Amino acid sequence: GKVVVFGGADLLPTATLFDPTPRLADGFGFSLVMADADADGTKELFVGVPGARAMGRDFAGEVFVFTF
Repeated sequence: GKVVVFGGADLLPTATLFDPTPRLADGFGFSLVMADADADGTKELFVGVPGARAMGRDFAGEVFVFTF
């Protein structure tokens, strides 16, 4: 999967994020949150992957954090 980020006054694509651990139908990008989680003035994008295999378990889920 992938997530396309749009921004600027013209709302053009500014970034394309790809699943670092791709797996068929894992749901990369199912949930998205953008926030300055660590209060450093830079926003982070949290990308949920509910169907990810993690710690040896199917559908354990993962969250990836991308900095903008």
